[in-house]
Amino acid sequence: MKGKVAFADGTVPTPFTVGVGFTQEPVASKDGSFELGALPPRTYQLIVRGPQIDQKTVAVEVKEGEVTDAGTITVSKGRTIAGKVVFQGNPVAGATVLAGRQIFGTGSSNTANFGGGPPGRSNNREATTDEHGAFTISGLGPADVTVVAEHPDHGRSPAIRLQRGVSDERAIVLALAGFGSLVGKATDAQGPAADTIITAQSVTAYNAMYSVATGPDGTYRFDKLAPDTYKVSAMLGMPMRGMTFHSTRATVVSGKEARADLAVQKGDVSLTVTAKAENGEFKGGFAWLFSGAVTGATGRALSARAAAQEGGMSKLEIMFGGRPVTYGDLLPGAYSVCVSAIPAEVAGGMQAMTYLERHGDELPAFCKPVAVTAQPAAQQVEVTVEIPPNLPD
Repeated sequence: MKGKVAFADGTVPTPFTVGVGFTQEPVASKDGSFELGALPPRTYQLIVRGPQIDQKTVAVEVKEGEVTDAGTITVSKGRTIAGKVVFQGNPVAGATVLAGRQIFGTGSSNTANFGGGPPGRSNNREATTDEHGAFTISGLGPADVTVVAEHPDHGRSPAIRLQRGVSDERAIVLALAGFGSLVGKATDAQGPAADTIITAQSVTAYNAMYSVATGPDGTYRFDKLAPDTYKVSAMLGMPMRGMTFHSTRATVVSGKEARADLAVQKGDVSLTVTAKAENGEFKGGFAWLFSGAVTGATGRALSARAAAQEGGMSKLEIMFGGRPVTYGDLLPGAYSVCVSAIPAEVAGGMQAMTYLERHGDELPAFCKPVAVTAQPAAQQVEVTVEIPPNLPD
C-alpha cells in the first residue's frame, strides 16, 4: 500500500505515522509519501496520526500481488486549544501542558509509559509554556478533551474537561497547586490484595486517571496528585477485555497525605446482558454494570456518573459484534445496566474503537435497573436500545 499525506493547501505535515491495526510506521518524507509492505490481501483501516494533525482513518483494499495506491490523503490541523498556566496568580514559564481524550498517568507522572491503559491516551498532545505562561496545542480531535498542567517546582493543576464546542477553549487558565499524596491498602477474601492495580480518577474531569500497583502487603501509594476529589478503585481485568472497579472516594489536599482503603468483594452470581435494537441490528457497543441506581442519557453523562460513584462496584464490557456479555462474581443486590450502541455504518474492530474514542460521549445510553438474587447462579437481562445515526468527524 502506498500513498501521500498532505494538508488541503498542499503542504506536508512532519512528522506523522501511518499504519493498520495497532502498528504505526513513522514517515518523514519531504513530499508526504509512504509505503507499507508485506500486507495480506484484504480491506484495511489505514490510520494517519501526527502531532500537527487530527487523526484520520480511510479504508484501503489491498489485492494480492499488487501495490495499492491510496492516493493523496488530505488531513487537517484539527482543533486548537490555548491558554496560560499560573501559580498563585503569576504566569509560569516552562510548565508542561498535556491535552487529550484520556490522561493516564502513574503515581508521580501524568504519563504512564506502559501498555494496558485506557483507549484514547495514545493521541495526547503536549506543549511547554513560554515566558508569559502561554501555550497552544493543535491537532486535537472532535471529542471532549481533558487538560492538565505540571511544573516540577509548583506542582500540578487539577484536570479540567473541555466539552466539544465550548466557546472559551482558547482562553484556558490552568492554576498550579502543590502536590498531595494518597495511600491505602487493598484487601480481598484471602487478605492483602497484592499486585492489584489501583486507579485514582478525577471526579470532575473523569478522563484523568492515574494508576499504581499494590505491594505484597496490599498497600499502595500515589506520591504526586493534584488537589482534587478522586474515585479510588481496585481495578481487576484489562481494557478491551472487561474491567471491574471496587471503589471508594478520597479528597487530596496540597501538601497532605490522604488515605483510602479498598475491599474487593466477590459473589457467586453471574449476569448475562443482551442488547436488542428497536430500529435495526445491534452490531456492538459498550455496557456498564453499576451497583445501585445509576442512569444517564448519553455516554458523557454515564461516564460522569461512573466517576462520581462514591463507593461500590462497577464493571465495563465491550459488546464485540453485538454479542451478549456476562458479568461474574456478583453479590446479590440492586444493580443498573446501561448499554450504548454503535451506528450501523461503523464496522467492528479498530473502526469501532476509533468511533467510540471520538464520539462515545455523544452516543445515547439506555439504562435498566436489575435485581440480582442469590439464586439462580446464572441470571439474564435484556436491554432495549436504539441504533444511533452515524456522526461525522
